Amino acid sequence: MQQLILASGSDDDMGSLLGLLHSAPPIELQLKIDILKSLLVCLKESHRTRTVFRKVGGFVYVMSALVSLEGSLGDVMPTVWSTVPSRQILTLLLNVFHTLTTAMRFEPANAKFFHQEICYTSFCDTLRLLGCFMTATNIQDSSKDIVPLGHADMINLEDGSLKACGTLADGIDFNTFHTIFTTPILEYMPPPEIPVSLVRVVQILQLMYHMALDAFDKASVPSFTPPSIGTCNDNKVLDISPSSKRPVAGLNLGPAPTEPVIVHSGVVTALLHLLPSIQHPSHPQMACVLQLYTAHLIKSLVRTERNQQLMCESGLVGDLLTRCSVALVQ
Repeated sequence: MQQLILASGSDDDMGSLLGLLHSAPPIELQLKIDILKSLLVCLKESHRTRTVFRKVGGFVYVMSALVSLEGSLGDVMPTVWSTVPSRQILTLLLNVFHTLTTAMRFEPANAKFFHQEICYTSFCDTLRLLGCFMTATNIQDSSKDIVPLGHADMINLEDGSLKACGTLADGIDFNTFHTIFTTPILEYMPPPEIPVSLVRVVQILQLMYHMALDAFDKASVPSFTPPSIGTCNDNKVLDISPSSKRPVAGLNLGPAPTEPVIVHSGVVTALLHLLPSIQHPSHPQMACVLQLYTAHLIKSLVRTERNQQLMCESGLVGDLLTRCSVALVQ
């Protein structure tokens, strides 16, 4: 069927392949993976194939494969997923994101369709069905004044600085989540001290980051470096106010780091929409650290003027005011 699609570019052949993807039983993951891999080959080879993909409803069919994974990435999985290897679930997840991204490459009409018909309507809701995200859509007001940051719990001071007052359990900090983020999802083994659902959240963030930059199949991906916030002694204050002076860095003769270039702005907006959904009932502080890590990830994407203008046109500022108003007030 793959060869028929490449040879003729027929709507019927493409529709048959996508129909098989949609009708396959939920736990037949290997069949779905094989279909998506065949589809990827077709989408990479031909502009006509990518056009036909949109016309026959390809985006909806592929999203249905994501919907079929409902509950598979939570801490407690439904019985139907208990016998399915987690690696197979992650492989299907990876191929879904890769297929959607490839279908939009060099195709403005496809990208527009995905952003308007899927990204802004059902994309985040579908990802929440996977089981690793909660249902909240706005940043919640915390009843506690302590916010975990890096290795320590930080108390807000009136002058905008932070004071360390303890250590987060198990030493979880930005670097912990950054290790997960920079490791290919099929190679990372979740440690016992981190809930599996939070690990899956970071891995989805990684896939969305690559999707936003159209970075699948590229030799090098722009690197994101989280801020370095270390542990302070009980009597020391860590000043992170905008007016604080930063130490002068040493002479760096190496090549300048590559700044990310946003290709699909709607995916970055989806990252912001999912930020309030990063919660965990048993590990609220750890989830809060991950929320902050996600915020820095989004911030790293809007450093350049070009990206800033693109995201303003996509309504990122309005979403920040709507969904993150509690954080802005505090």
